[in-house]
Amino acid sequence: MKQTDVYSAQQARLNRLRSEEEIEAEVQRFSRLGALLRVILHPGEEQHSGVRRRLERLSAWGTTTVYPLLLHLLDRREQGTATSEQVASAMLYVESFFVRRLLIGRATANINRILLSVVTEMSKDLPVDEAVRAYLSVGRKYYATDSSVRAAVRSIPYYLNGRPHQRNLVLRWLEESYGSKEPVSPDSLTIEHVLPQTPTTEWRQMLSTDLGPEENFREAHEALVHTPGNLTLTGYNSELSNSSFPVKPRPARQERDRAQPGNRRAGSVGPPRNPRPRRRPRRSHCLHLAGADRAGG
Repeated sequence: MKQTDVYSAQQARLNRLRSEEEIEAEVQRFSRLGALLRVILHPGEEQHSGVRRRLERLSAWGTTTVYPLLLHLLDRREQGTATSEQVASAMLYVESFFVRRLLIGRATANINRILLSVVTEMSKDLPVDEAVRAYLSVGRKYYATDSSVRAAVRSIPYYLNGRPHQRNLVLRWLEESYGSKEPVSPDSLTIEHVLPQTPTTEWRQMLSTDLGPEENFREAHEALVHTPGNLTLTGYNSELSNSSFPVKPRPARQERDRAQPGNRRAGSVGPPRNPRPRRRPRRSHCLHLAGADRAGG
């Protein structure tokens, strides 16, 4: 149904209500669903910590087309046909679906149609979380397997896919998954290319020493520059610019050492021993971030 047809369709449906009891039941249903929609819009009001976390992350993702599915999941819990744990699990599958599609370069392909079809087309015989997973896992919905994600993070130009804030968000979640004891505020962080988009002569010389006999700089640069392993979050994007690899960690180290002069960690001064861009991203953490494999493994 087109968005412009929603009002007329609802009007026609309500006109079919004949008795006072039917009208009263419908008003009560609207009231119940309205209260649940409020929780979706304000996740902090959700009492269950697992469901609240999933709602917060899906809200941060910024796809409103997921609202009908979230409303259905919360209503299933309200009606007693799903537990909070099952609802949280179903929402995690949806989050995983979003992240995995972005990682493999299929962030927007038919996403609205798929999300709007889940409620009406998923199995009614399975627990609600398994029903969501099973529906998203079949057909051309691009719910990538672990092996597909492993291959994609090494070759897909992640930086060119999806919406900018979603790319940033995945890197933030990836950083959070490490459980750092020195968390930083993510609000001012932007994505920085370690190997610059416009490499300097120094970068060309440094990377050339790592190339095989049949590789050339242009092809290697094009293959690596926009992949997750070459991207990081920083508050020093303008200062770092096209700086060499040994220079790039310095601003963050210097600020950390100023804030914690008595807690300077080993290796916090000077360039790394092997000043080359990492060619392989932390795939295990990408998979951890992307949640359970679509096959449940």
